[in-house]
Parts: sequence; structure tokens; C-alpha cells
Amino acid sequence: MNHWYTTSSHAAVLRGSIGSVHHASIDVSLKELRHVSRRATAFSTPYHNELQLLERIYYKGKNQHRSALFWRKVLEMRRLGIRIGQMNFPGLVEDLRYAFYGTEDRSNPQILRCAWKQTPGSSSCAHLLSLLRSLCLLFDKVMQKRTLTFHRAFIQQIRTATFIPLAMSLISIASRLDFLVCELREMSASLWQAVVRILDTIAVSFQV
Repeated sequence: MNHWYTTSSHAAVLRGSIGSVHHASIDVSLKELRHVSRRATAFSTPYHNELQLLERIYYKGKNQHRSALFWRKVLEMRRLGIRIGQMNFPGLVEDLRYAFYGTEDRSNPQILRCAWKQTPGSSSCAHLLSLLRSLCLLFDKVMQKRTLTFHRAFIQQIRTATFIPLAMSLISIASRLDFLVCELREMSASLWQAVVRILDTIAVSFQV
């Protein structure tokens, strides 16, 4: 887990403190979070499969190709891919969903079908938005790097007529990772909108 939210360290806003007229807005946010959670779960396996393929290529070729120019791009693509995986986007989504039920216990997912008890406090939501901003900046960097340098380097390697199968494999991995990162960028935008809606609901509910 990312541990951006814990029940002991961040003040929550209890359901009873939010006017009933605003409960529907929270319900909408929770439905959106459930949708994002399903997409994030579907994303996780193919993304890590691509990283595993890249990792095998890295370990097989790190001694043979370490002085090659194209190998620098392999190292950079691997580094950025690992960073995105370590930020654990699916975990961020689940942390937020469970925060509405006052528990960090994931052993009973059925609790997510119950009526929500609270919302994360404003400080928790603001912190999550900060994490999402960092994620989006990283996604944009990966997509830009892929477009401008990764494919160019691997195609250039093919033109040298050496290690063509390896370069073709790297182009395929870069393309699939780029597609998956674009998907992740879209999910992050949906999560951002849900968090902003929660913040707006809290703010409106407490207006005098």
C-alpha cells in the first residue's frame, strides 16, 4: 500500500456531519472510484508482464550491450517503468475506497458494498491530489520520452543490421508500455475528478 491515508493520522469527516442532500454526490464519487478500480486491476497484470519481459532482456543483455548507445534507452525505459510500478496506482485507488469505511483491513472486500461511514478529510484529499500530480508528471515524461527517443533509438539500431530481433522486441515493449501508460493517465484523470468532487462536497456541506 502507499500509506497516503491511515485512519489514525488523518481526520475523517463523518457521514452525519455531511448534509443528507450532499450524500448523492459522494455516492457518485464512489461509483466512479469502483469503475477506476476495475480498470486499474485490469491494467496491473499486462503492465507487470511487460516489465518482466523488459527485465529479462535487461539481465540477458546488460553485459553484452552495456556500451551500446541504444542500451542507454533500455536502461531509461526500465527505470521509468519501475518507478511507475512502485507508485502503485491500484493501491492508491483502493486506499481511497476503503477510507470511506473507516478501515484499512482489506480482508473483507464486502464492506465496500455497505453504506459509507465517512469521507477522507480535506488534508487527506489534498495529499492524494499531490501524489496524483506527481504521477501525471511522470506519465507525461514517459510518453514524451517514448515518442522522442525510445523508438528512435531502437529503429536506429535496426538500421545498423545488428541485433535486429532484440531491437524489434524492444520496440514492441515500448509500444505496449506507451499504450498502458496512456490508459493509466486517463484513470488518473478520473481519480482526480472524483477527489475534487469529494473536496467540493465537503466544502459546500460545511458552508453556513
